[in-house]
Amino acid sequence: MSRPERRPTRVGLAYGSAALVGLARGDRRLWALHRAALVRGLIPVTTAGAVADATRQLHDGEPVDDVLAGVEVEVLDRERAVAVGTVAAAAGTDDLAGAALVELASRRNVAAVAERSHRLAEVAAQLGHDLVLHVP
Repeated sequence: MSRPERRPTRVGLAYGSAALVGLARGDRRLWALHRAALVRGLIPVTTAGAVADATRQLHDGEPVDDVLAGVEVEVLDRERAVAVGTVAAAAGTDDLAGAALVELASRRNVAAVAERSHRLAEVAAQLGHDLVLHVP
């Protein structure tokens, strides 16, 4: 009997826009996950696109700033933009925010906290990354 293949341990969390929206709206499960990461010394990371999308979805009384105080926001510079565009083109998707999250999760070997999406998993598989997805 062969041993099951060992998968690399994820070393942190990457938040998609749904996670940021949930945190801004006080979702208890997401806050528990967020606090647990911080207590373990992990700084969750997100993309500039996820911040923009979350801000678009939130109302005035639901600021995303409180959430972002404990989150690293990756800048969308030229190198990242080209990488995300390449991932999106290879996957045949126009969901740049999703492609950015998958690219980030793959590159940093972190688990993604995002909406359930078979498409995200397919994009990750094309990168050779087994996406660990926590659904808000």
